[in-house]
Amino acid sequence: MTGFTHDMANLDRLMDKLDGGIGMFVVEGNETVCRYFNDGFFELLGTSREDREKLFGDDLLKQIHPEDAGEFSRKINEAIENNTLLDADVRMAFGNGATYRWIGIRATHEPSGESGYIFYGVFRDAGIEKSLRENYEREAMKRRAAESSLIAASSFNITRNTCIELSSREAMDEIQRINPLTHQILMSAARNIPDDAQRKQFIDLMSHEGLLELAESGQNHTELTYRRKVNGAVIWVRSWIEVVFDPRSGDAIAFVYTENINEEHIRNGIMEHMLEHNYSDIVYVELMTGKAHHLKSGELISGRDKTGDFGEMVGLVTEKCISEAEKAEVRRTFELGNLRTGLENDAVISLQYRAYGSDADDIRILECEAYYFDERKEIIVISQQDITESYREAMAMNDELNKALEEARKADNAKDDFLSQMSRDLRTPINSILGMTELAAGITEDAELLGYFDRIKEENNRLLNIINRFVEMAFIDSSRIELHCENCHINDLVSNIRAAVDPLLEAKNQRLIIRIEKRAVKNIYADPERLCQIFVNLITNAVAATPEGGTIYMTERDVTNDGEKVLARFTLTDNGKGMSREFLEICFDPFTKEAGEESEGTGLGLAIARTLTELFGGTITADSRPGRGSSFRVEIPFAIAPAHEPLNADPDEIAVQSPPAGKFILIVDDNAINNEITKSLLEKKGYRVAIAENGLEAVELFDSSELGHFSAILMDIRMPVMDGLEAARTIREMKRADAQVVPVIAMTANAYDEDMRKSREAGMDAHLSKPVLPEQLYETLAKYTK
Repeated sequence: MTGFTHDMANLDRLMDKLDGGIGMFVVEGNETVCRYFNDGFFELLGTSREDREKLFGDDLLKQIHPEDAGEFSRKINEAIENNTLLDADVRMAFGNGATYRWIGIRATHEPSGESGYIFYGVFRDAGIEKSLRENYEREAMKRRAAESSLIAASSFNITRNTCIELSSREAMDEIQRINPLTHQILMSAARNIPDDAQRKQFIDLMSHEGLLELAESGQNHTELTYRRKVNGAVIWVRSWIEVVFDPRSGDAIAFVYTENINEEHIRNGIMEHMLEHNYSDIVYVELMTGKAHHLKSGELISGRDKTGDFGEMVGLVTEKCISEAEKAEVRRTFELGNLRTGLENDAVISLQYRAYGSDADDIRILECEAYYFDERKEIIVISQQDITESYREAMAMNDELNKALEEARKADNAKDDFLSQMSRDLRTPINSILGMTELAAGITEDAELLGYFDRIKEENNRLLNIINRFVEMAFIDSSRIELHCENCHINDLVSNIRAAVDPLLEAKNQRLIIRIEKRAVKNIYADPERLCQIFVNLITNAVAATPEGGTIYMTERDVTNDGEKVLARFTLTDNGKGMSREFLEICFDPFTKEAGEESEGTGLGLAIARTLTELFGGTITADSRPGRGSSFRVEIPFAIAPAHEPLNADPDEIAVQSPPAGKFILIVDDNAINNEITKSLLEKKGYRVAIAENGLEAVELFDSSELGHFSAILMDIRMPVMDGLEAARTIREMKRADAQVVPVIAMTANAYDEDMRKSREAGMDAHLSKPVLPEQLYETLAKYTK
């Protein structure tokens, strides 16, 4: 062994005997490589040299908590650039690396090689300091008012006259670089105090001698209020000093916090302002004694003793000045116990009441506010002002606003009435045209004529779509839509959807494939019409986007089911033209259409689908790529309903329970053409028909018929003598065994949500809006005349 090697071995043994961690590491580029660490380093971190190398190799950064590694690297670079000591607290892996311990690192450095630096440092347990500081901060923050703003936080070892940590919003970089003693830092801070007397008071308390005297006297807490410069402005601050003792070394540790209390002094200024301005009366109450002091007195308490029992004063003023109807409320509100209780929940208690002025005819409106004045909640301030004139102005403005609101409601109702009337006026002749076209097509085999009839149907459908846009306008505002939930079977929902979209699918030779998961809940509480409308709108969009002969898929499955509620997911997918990424972001907005799109839609279909979905408490999302088709996902929570058989057992077919032959249908309509068309369509299928031209005649026909004679009643709404709603209610109230069970089906040009609601309330089973397609009429009768 050479002399040099022997000396290095002796040096190693000597350093291994030293307390604490000592080591060297090299920094070159982004690498921080361990070169040497004594045994104390590994004892500090609860591991052996061999285990440490297996876990982390020679990379020092790997041993540091990921949240601290970046800050540690920054401090290394800062020490190199400024040629200063490296001083950092970091969390380092402890034991097998599952936990971390706070380690303080202080190291000097010198160049190593062409671009590297070697650091020589000591490593110490910083956990106690962190714990002491965190414990103090938790306690100190409890005492601070919510509006306080901390501007500096420092800790000092008083015994050793050293700074442990300094954190300030002020520029303290130079002080930190020279690692000053405690008194140097605090004396530097004293230079920012402009008042001589306050500066002397600060120095006497914050000097090393002053802090040492504080620690030796057994005091663990004190504070000082003074004015100082912060960021160029002079503000009021409060410094809190907390003294604790390090349980390991016995050293006295001082934590010093400085907070901005300028706002507190501003509140005092506001109080002075209150005394001089608007408030007619200002009282403060000492809660410990119940004694009230008047800072400012108006006519209500003029001439009275300015100091006295608060309860007695409230009673005297209330009895003399407050209107009879409000005396009890004023007494209750300003009972001292009630004030305390109320201010536990609210920052301010406010009360308006009527009081007598100079005479009994002079009624004034007063507003009184009560709130805590101090953080310790020992004083309540009560201020009162006369708001009679502003109250009268507010009432006058409120009247004007109510008038404007009423005018807006009238205009809104007029718009709705116009749209509703136009819808009715147009639907009635369209119903006649479609009906006569259907009848005419049934009595000819001429191919050319049949082609014309098909064109008539297409143009009527186009006109009907235009009319439906008027109705869609009413659905944009969800606050005007009410859900009427009932026990629904999922198969019936599917059947209703198919009935609504089949004509669209047939026109483009498209297929709609609907699959319901076998384990899915079949009975739910929902509004079937609104739920159906969501998917009809989505399918209508898919039909328009999908080429002829294409296929549209719809699936339903349960996402969650807790036995009471089920989250149902409906997915609708097409293989159409898709949507651009830009349009996908706004596709649910009203009146939006893809750029260059030539469809005749209003751009409301998806907006209405979203409105209704959200009304159910659900969500709707879309995914699409140009040329790849679109997919819509609707998720809605439903309450699970008791099981019952669907009206249509097969979701892929509209089942007809029994043939029409022999069934008697009562048609009630004041339009002779409509009656003749409906009669012909029904007789063509084998039904027998009776006709009534108004509601009263329908009531009389039903009342005079034999029990069970009529299998169903098709009821128009708007009719002379007696309308359809009144006729339906009258039939339901009859003392006949079949009055409650005979199906009453509205067949009317009234197509609004409000119209459907009124039909249900009158006791009708279904609502068909004109024009009614023959297939729709047959399917509805088959459904309700089983």
